[in-house]
Amino acid sequence: PPPPPPPPPFFFPPPPRQRPTPPGPWGGLGDYHHVLPKAEAKPFSDLASAEGAVKRGEADYVFADGLGLALWVGGLEAGNCCALTGGDYLENRYFGEGIGLITRQEDAALSRALDDALQRVWDDGKYTELYLRFFPVSPF
Repeated sequence: PPPPPPPPPFFFPPPPRQRPTPPGPWGGLGDYHHVLPKAEAKPFSDLASAEGAVKRGEADYVFADGLGLALWVGGLEAGNCCALTGGDYLENRYFGEGIGLITRQEDAALSRALDDALQRVWDDGKYTELYLRFFPVSPF
């Protein structure tokens, strides 16, 4: 038989049990959603608790923002227990539009200029280059 398909984006495994989901805008997705249709959601009060459950083998995966997970996976606390797997860890349907800036309401022109500049930094690969310069594990 063919090998099983790779796991979907946003997850990293130890052995099968429950999938932790820390609180957030996607925390109310319940037991079924399109990313992990057969996952049993197990809510945690914070991301550190979910990461700890995966590290201890009490959960298979954690569904969370890839930038935060990359920092944990590459840090001492994870103890080389886990790895990022899948694709884009920046899915805006779950985690918002990413890093942003706030301007005063009357500074609409400045806001548009900053939006344009940030988009160009992303499009030309400079964001990834800067991220990798300062952080050890890439979510890209």
